[in-house]
Amino acid sequence: MRHNILFFLVFLLCLLATACAGASSQASLTGPTPTPLPLRSGLRVLLVPASGSGTPTQEALSATRTTLVLRLAAFGLKNAGVHELTSGNQPALQVEVPHFGGDERATLNTLVETGQLAFWDSGPVPVPVNSPFDPAQFTPYNPGDRPWFTENDLDTSRVSVGTDQVGKPDIVLQMKGDAMARFNQFTASHIDDYLTLTLDKKVLLSAFIVSRITGPVVITGNFTRQQATAIASVLKYPSLLVALQISSETPF
Repeated sequence: MRHNILFFLVFLLCLLATACAGASSQASLTGPTPTPLPLRSGLRVLLVPASGSGTPTQEALSATRTTLVLRLAAFGLKNAGVHELTSGNQPALQVEVPHFGGDERATLNTLVETGQLAFWDSGPVPVPVNSPFDPAQFTPYNPGDRPWFTENDLDTSRVSVGTDQVGKPDIVLQMKGDAMARFNQFTASHIDDYLTLTLDKKVLLSAFIVSRITGPVVITGNFTRQQATAIASVLKYPSLLVALQISSETPF
C-alpha cells in the first residue's frame, strides 16, 4: 500500500512539472511584440498648418496624422514615425523616416501634400505638366470654376502604379459607383477637348480626349517609379483635413 501511495505522489509531481513547462513555453510564444528600435538615421520633417489656414482642431490634426501614417506605409515606409507636438505655440506634426534613396526630399514633399485631385476640362488648350492651374482661365468649360470630378469619385482600392508600352511607370485610376457612368458620359460629350488632372492645383496630366473613356484613367508622364509610387500612395487615401507646410527638414 505504501509503495502504491509513493508511486502516485511521484506521478502527480511529474504531471505538475510538465504543466509548468508547458505554461512557460506558451507564455514565451504569446508574449508582447518587442517595441521597434528607434531610427538611427534618416530625415526629420516638421509640418505646421499652412499659412492662412487657421488653427486646426485636435481631432482634425489626429486624423491627418493617421492618414500620413497610412500614406507612408503604402509607399513602403512602415517604420516611419509621425508624432503630434507643439511648435511656436501652434500644433504641428513631426515626421521621421529612414533614408530610402532616390530623391528623398521631393518624395516627402509629395507624401505630405493635401492630396486634392481634380479633373478639369481645359477646352482646346493643353496645360503644361507641373504648372499651376488657374480654374478662372477655363470658366467656359467648367461651370462655377468647379472640377467635374474629384478624389471623392475615385475607387481608392483601384489606384495603382503600372508600366506603359515603353516601360515607363504610370498611374492607373478608376472611378467608383455612379461616377463611372458620369465620367463615361463626360468624355463622350467632350471629345476634342483636353482632360486636365491636377493634384493640389498642380497639373499631373493634360490629355486630348479622342473618344469615350469607359475604363481606367492612365496618368502618363516622365515619372520615376518613386514619384509614381508616392503620388499613388497619396491618392489611395482621403485628402488631409489639415493643409500642411514644411517648416523644417533636417537629416539626423
